[in-house]
Amino acid sequence: GVTADLAPEIAALLGPLPPRPDSPTSDEQLQAAIAALLRGLTSPEHPLVIFIDDLQWADNDTLDLLEVFTRHTTVDHAALIVAFRDDEISDDPAPVMHALERAPTQPGLTHLRLGPLAVADIADLIDDTWPGIVDLDQLAAIVARKTGGNPFYVQQMVAALADRQLVRVDSHSGHWLWNAPGTAALPVSDNVVGAITQRVADYPPHVREALQVAAALGDRFELGDLAAVLAVGTAYAYRQLVPALDDDVIRPSGDGERHFRFAHDRVRQAAYRNAAADQSAATLHVRIAEVLAARNPDGSAATAIADHF
Repeated sequence: GVTADLAPEIAALLGPLPPRPDSPTSDEQLQAAIAALLRGLTSPEHPLVIFIDDLQWADNDTLDLLEVFTRHTTVDHAALIVAFRDDEISDDPAPVMHALERAPTQPGLTHLRLGPLAVADIADLIDDTWPGIVDLDQLAAIVARKTGGNPFYVQQMVAALADRQLVRVDSHSGHWLWNAPGTAALPVSDNVVGAITQRVADYPPHVREALQVAAALGDRFELGDLAAVLAVGTAYAYRQLVPALDDDVIRPSGDGERHFRFAHDRVRQAAYRNAAADQSAATLHVRIAEVLAARNPDGSAATAIADHF
């Protein structure tokens, strides 16, 4: 019953659950209940993988989930994967670091540090994009230097090379050629996100408004929710998103054609800052909470609604 209070959808999976105890639930009891739930949901035939991204911004409730895996070692057939940027730990790093420091003591844990892309990796990506491009290693080295090997920045810089027509086919040899002076003038590293932010700022007002609301909805958002907050039809809301989809500012999330996500969390942050500048962020979140409540009268979006209040 404790876990059903947090996620009412669980009852649909497990059937009727015992009522929640009248006494207050301690952290230890809650963690034990979650561990029991995971054991009930998993089996050798139906393993479960939980992925938590951007752990550096995790709240205490999310960190409590880590405690389930570090303290309750009887959770079998389940794997927890977390990703975080160690250079972006929040202003108070103690809770996150404490959770991470506990984890290495557990058997079966693998710590994989993902470094920047090497020049050779970037060369492979460029060669896949423009097979046989002239002076590939030199171009890859420039891209590596400007992006620091950050995969998102590399992707954006390759897109910029195409958008600005800095790569072309030589009409005589048939080989791909790149413009060295123009490539050298492209933004460096963190300025790539700044360039994307400027691109967003240049969108027509109705497109910017849609992105601002989407950013307030979250890293991932559903087209129906966006349309309801904007008070437009879903077809019109989708048309508002088309420029951002074309520029890879947002992407389909893989959860169906009505679900989208921001290409990078920093792009979403920039869009959200624009929303806060153009209107009251508090007013926008109240509007979102009202829409979610109206669209989910069964209470299934209670947690998301609470986040906006």
